[in-house]
Amino acid sequence: MRAAWLAHAVFDGVRATPALFRNVEAMVNDYSGFHWRADNPRRPDRDAIHLLHRVTAPTSVVVGENDLPDFHVVAGLLADRIPRAGLTTVPGAGHLLPLERADTCRALIACQLDGSVAGGGPTETGSR
Repeated sequence: MRAAWLAHAVFDGVRATPALFRNVEAMVNDYSGFHWRADNPRRPDRDAIHLLHRVTAPTSVVVGENDLPDFHVVAGLLADRIPRAGLTTVPGAGHLLPLERADTCRALIACQLDGSVAGGGPTETGSR
């Protein structure tokens, strides 16, 4: 299962940098796989998606341009349903944004902590 997971396109962004991919391989190989063996704890009556409108903190939703389509859908949904959320798409980045674009992540976090992101902030392609 780990080999299939590592072969998945979700890791394409770090696969291009061998040192980063070796780190990801080590993390995946260390992972116990508990979520593959555990019962699904999901309860439709408690899905968090129905509670997103309650989030009151300014929120930054960040997705890599080359992330998988499903993650773009999730990012858009979060940005749409959280009242004070901004969405940033980072060009050329995939799913593991902190590894692929560490400087961009640091800048986005710093801006969020400074309180200047609520719906905007530093972006590489713009926020909405």
